[in-house]
Amino acid sequence: MELGAVISIIQCLDARGRLVIPIVYSDKKEGQGRPMYWKFPSGHVEESDLPRALGNNETPDAALLVGAAKRAALRETEEETGLCNVVELTLVCTIDKRNHRQYVFSGKATDLSGLYPLGTPGKTGERVTLATPAEIAGMRGEFLPQHLELIHSLQAR
Repeated sequence: MELGAVISIIQCLDARGRLVIPIVYSDKKEGQGRPMYWKFPSGHVEESDLPRALGNNETPDAALLVGAAKRAALRETEEETGLCNVVELTLVCTIDKRNHRQYVFSGKATDLSGLYPLGTPGKTGERVTLATPAEIAGMRGEFLPQHLELIHSLQAR
């Protein structure tokens, strides 16, 4: 059963006091004919993100799925960037895809402790860096197009 996917846009202050967002770059699929991009931490909602196991043929309700998606967003952020001190995680929107729903969350990290060293592969093999919203908005061609649209809509708020 496809439970959905998540995208995490986490804001924090760097050592210079700038508002920055951790982004990741994966070259794991390079050589498979797929273009590689910078992106926000993202991934799939897994059954382990649900608060309880589902019974046979049980379909989770919307509230259960949003809670599972929130746990998945926190898990994916920590796996891909090392950040584990995320607070104020809020569901910004959902995007219905052909075969699943994507949950987009925005949040804040209290500080950058735990962040993997910049430019080095983290736990999942993706490189992490920090960028300001304006820097991300200017990364057309280098940033996953679907994720780049999200930064533009968040800046408009």
